[in-house]
Amino acid sequence: MANELHQMQMSYHAEEDRLLLKASTRERAEFRIWLTRAYTLLLWEKLNEFLKLDPDVSALSTEEEKSAVLAYKKHEALKNVDFTTVYSEQIDNYPLGTEGVLAYSLSAAVSADGAHIEIKPRDGLGLNFTMDRGMNNAFCKMLYDAVNRADWDLGFEYEDSSTGSGLEAAVAESESIDRMKMN
Repeated sequence: MANELHQMQMSYHAEEDRLLLKASTRERAEFRIWLTRAYTLLLWEKLNEFLKLDPDVSALSTEEEKSAVLAYKKHEALKNVDFTTVYSEQIDNYPLGTEGVLAYSLSAAVSADGAHIEIKPRDGLGLNFTMDRGMNNAFCKMLYDAVNRADWDLGFEYEDSSTGSGLEAAVAESESIDRMKMN
């Protein structure tokens, strides 16, 4: 996918016991990919690897310091993400089909500057995108919330320093954070 991402949404479908990732572009194309529990675990590991490569985190000596800085950075990154805009259903093109495809392979090139993620089915086209730290934090939060809604008990932890902030109010108001809009 060479188009620029516009919005992402993740939802749990009990009848499939899978997460559905929808990623739309500014050109109104939507990529739909089904994520299993096992695939979600693998994706979570790669996303968190990128978070921990942050030079401000990796340069610290104690786990407590690393956790505190990581939590602060997560909170700051989430302040810049729009979780309130309704996911646009105005789509003209479904490159992977309207039913979507089952995620089968994951390629993740992770560096200190960014993460290039490629999610592909067994055969055919998939979804390729590059994330900076802010988008990665937002994607982690969206994935974390979807896994909690699925009640998968995968042991995911996603802490930020937003305790007592407006983030809980936004979550309560919308019932769940399941979409994000890239600026």
